[in-house]
Amino acid sequence: MQAKDIVDVEKDIGIAGVSKNLEKEFANVIDGKSAIDFIDTLPNNTRVLRSKKIDTEKIAAGKKNTGKDKPTKDKAPKVQAAVGRRRGRKPSSTTVKKVVRKLATAPAEGGAALDEKKEAADVPDKDEEVLEKAGIKGDNDVCDVTDQLLAGNERTLPESEDDEEEHIRIERINALRKESVKLSPDGSALNPLSNVSERIFPYIGDNGLTCMRKNCVPSAGIYDPLSPVDPAKLQKLKEMMAPFKATDTVDFYRILITERKDWPDRKYGWLYDDHIAAYLRVLRKRFITRVPFPFHTKRIAFIDSWFVSYWCKEYDQFKIKPERIKFKGTAYERLVHGLEPKDQQTNIKWIEDVDHLYIVHQIGGNHWLALDVDLVKGHIDCYDSIVGHHTKESELSVLEACRPFTRMIPQMMNEIIPPEIYPPRFEQFSFRRRNKSRVPQNIQVGDCGVYALKFIECLALGVSFVGICDENIQAIRVKMATEIYDEAPDLLAAFAVQ
Repeated sequence: MQAKDIVDVEKDIGIAGVSKNLEKEFANVIDGKSAIDFIDTLPNNTRVLRSKKIDTEKIAAGKKNTGKDKPTKDKAPKVQAAVGRRRGRKPSSTTVKKVVRKLATAPAEGGAALDEKKEAADVPDKDEEVLEKAGIKGDNDVCDVTDQLLAGNERTLPESEDDEEEHIRIERINALRKESVKLSPDGSALNPLSNVSERIFPYIGDNGLTCMRKNCVPSAGIYDPLSPVDPAKLQKLKEMMAPFKATDTVDFYRILITERKDWPDRKYGWLYDDHIAAYLRVLRKRFITRVPFPFHTKRIAFIDSWFVSYWCKEYDQFKIKPERIKFKGTAYERLVHGLEPKDQQTNIKWIEDVDHLYIVHQIGGNHWLALDVDLVKGHIDCYDSIVGHHTKESELSVLEACRPFTRMIPQMMNEIIPPEIYPPRFEQFSFRRRNKSRVPQNIQVGDCGVYALKFIECLALGVSFVGICDENIQAIRVKMATEIYDEAPDLLAAFAVQ
């Protein structure tokens, strides 16, 4: 029997004289044209693993020896090695079982298929046990069950617990910051007397208490991200906008500073990509030019939001067929080397110079998240200002939306960073959506973009989120607009033209 005859579908699809090559079938499944059950019923993320080239000669040789020397489960590792030999990804035991099970049911010469069926039946299959316990029959439910099995193996981490001493410290910080950070809608201090302090930020209490996050040391140039707006800067912005000019630039700032009660519709104040990009460029400019350096470490990078949009579109192709996306010699390599965006190059390289990436990511077309990517630990923390209820379904939904980063970053690093600097890793990054008890929540909804940007800024400074709340959010919006206009109006014009 020839290797190309391993998959014979003439009985399965009812077309006489049709014998399909396995590799050709994998190509067809990418276009949704395959009629072979074990490919057609798999979910997308599992289908990627199945699309690896199989050594058909070894499988054919194994079929000829069926029933003589070695049982099927002895042959499985050989098939597994062949399945997992593409771009450094680990083989899946589930892949092996399904391949062996399907090969066993394919028509073969001399009654070999009957022997294979018998041997395949001896191989224990956890997937079938789950199906049986769930009371599910037939292939129509394979997708859902496989998704559940894979979800159970995701590297999602639970919320960590603070020790008692740290818990007490956080409570003290919360109490002091809530009292001192009270802002009016115009951006000024709501109670100026309560904001006047002899202490220099980030010191907010007695005995050297600061509002720094755990294990973060304040830099010489640290500033308070929740301080009142500078009246002079605000006046300049208002003069630029008067007398109610109707230009794209004016509309950009008006969306930021207009109070909620004056929104013409409930979505008017929602931030667009250009708002996110503009404020990230302000933070990146401070990283590059401000002296003394403001952030708690130099080993960070703010990822451009336009690049993130491009990245997520590329993931649609990556999840179908990973080899379609090349990282080496592309914009991804420039990103890893600190050369993107081109007009704000930092020239700092991931792993060598950078440990953390800060990303503002849109999900569902209408919601912004803040992501802290730890390159060294291979982990992503998600800060979501509108959590609702923590359920398994909601957690998996957010995880799925962040797969462009959990899946593509490790592969990107494997291809671009030299192995002597970054030994290749073959696992997705772990992921944790931080509990809403630790992340300020946008109860009134509509300010998630502002929340996400301030989360990123606070993480970079190494300070607490306390003070980011619905009561202060209008003042935060006004200050954000004045800082963009004061520090980076030229940058805003630059990307508006692109």
